[in-house]
Amino acid sequence: SKATLPELIRSLRRIVTAEHIKIDEEAVREIARTSDGSFRDASKLLEIATLRQGKKKITKEVILDLVGNSIYVGDFVLALEKKDAKEALSWLQEAVGRGLNIKFWLEDFVGNLHNRLLLYYNVGSGSVTGGLEELTEQEVKKLLTLFTRAHQEMKTTVIPQLPAEMAIIEYCMENGENS
Repeated sequence: SKATLPELIRSLRRIVTAEHIKIDEEAVREIARTSDGSFRDASKLLEIATLRQGKKKITKEVILDLVGNSIYVGDFVLALEKKDAKEALSWLQEAVGRGLNIKFWLEDFVGNLHNRLLLYYNVGSGSVTGGLEELTEQEVKKLLTLFTRAHQEMKTTVIPQLPAEMAIIEYCMENGENS
């Protein structure tokens, strides 16, 4: 079974104390949030952040950078809006080449799409980032379906970004021209 957020935070705090790691409380929370209930993922992310920062303090920004959320998605969304599969695929390939964690990125992207969908019904106060404001409700629903499926398919694929690439192609081909 998955660990709860408070359990992950407690576990991370124990490691931080035992290893004398300098880290912001916000960074600890961000690690726990992005680890999706996995102690192993959480400790691995903390380890990577520690190796990267050395003796410097680990901040939330460091964690966001590591999980790839800080890679600007506006250009990606713009390519999707234009139904430009080539541009969207190129963006993804470049981001993966720069170390984007595809699993964390997909979860973040789907989360933003979810917030956008709820805002159509004036529900939630979630902020929407990266140009999603321009998408129609139908486009958001289609993207949610495709990228949620892509996230599921990641568990069994040989190439981690392949399901996301297939989602991009399917979305762009459906009601646009194949760029």
